[in-house]
Amino acid sequence: MGLPLKLRLWRFYPNPIRRHNFSIWGWGLRKLPRKIWDSLTIRPLQDIAERLDIFGGYDAMIDQGLVDLRFASLIEVMVASDIAAAIKAEGIRPFPPVIFKIYPPPFVTVVSQRKRIERSFHLNLMNPYLSDEEKEEIEQFIEEAAPDFSAFVTAIGGIAVLPPIINFYRVRTLMGVAAHEWTHYYLRMFPLGRQYQKETVNPINELTCRMVEREIAQQIYARYGWEEEDEPLQKEFEDALQSYEKSIGEIRQEADRLLSLELVEEAEEFMEARCKELQEFWPLRKINQAFFAFHGAYGGAEAGADPTPRQVQELRERSGSLKGFLERIRGIDSREGFEKILAELEID
Repeated sequence: MGLPLKLRLWRFYPNPIRRHNFSIWGWGLRKLPRKIWDSLTIRPLQDIAERLDIFGGYDAMIDQGLVDLRFASLIEVMVASDIAAAIKAEGIRPFPPVIFKIYPPPFVTVVSQRKRIERSFHLNLMNPYLSDEEKEEIEQFIEEAAPDFSAFVTAIGGIAVLPPIINFYRVRTLMGVAAHEWTHYYLRMFPLGRQYQKETVNPINELTCRMVEREIAQQIYARYGWEEEDEPLQKEFEDALQSYEKSIGEIRQEADRLLSLELVEEAEEFMEARCKELQEFWPLRKINQAFFAFHGAYGGAEAGADPTPRQVQELRERSGSLKGFLERIRGIDSREGFEKILAELEID
């Protein structure tokens, strides 16, 4: 089922998508030359203690809600060098080069069929300063033009445009997200990345990037001797996250059940009602099919009964090294290809 012509031709007449569109070409023309210059001219310090002092100063700035673009440029080069070194240590050639820009990332417009949760289309990127009213306007425009689809405009932590954009995070989070977006660029040289828009391939791609993100970040943390957060705060966060995932998992499970019975309107009413309940505790704007289609690609409770997160995890464990895992999974261009590898390794 494809999108109607009205949505496919959004560039050619006035509408909310065109009005709020984020231009990837415009971003690249504005930011890439300076990013290349910074990478060639900024020489980060090599001493661990000095690097830690600089990272601490940057984190303090972020905690205060301040932005210093020259300071951010130094952090970009330092973090990129840490990621490149960690990738090399895994026996992987860091190509394309690790670069990124710290900047508010655009919003993503996700479209799913209403009758089942499935990421059908990624329409476009929207400018990073949308209000909730403007997000609703875009979603309403899509759903009125395509009544069989559900739309969701969502924030993201980063995106692999050129240069990649990473949000204003503290350094530890920045390292993981930047490694994640580098992996997207790396995978574009192979079938798994080139087939990203396929709804059956997209979750495999995202889970692979998350796997690399986690392992590269852990390697960098070890280099700097970073410990876990204070135990009481960590436990409080974990308890809250478990409560959220339990609630979201229950919503996904019931929504899937109702949709399997072709009770589409009932499923949507259920998701809307539960969203209003959770809004008292969590900053949720909307829960619909497109919400789950987007967030479910990253695993967790939003994925529902989808076995893909567990299967990718098992494939990583069977592959030995991170390099071996990437070499095995990067050639996948379909769900059938993924299942063929799983069968060879006897992964259910």
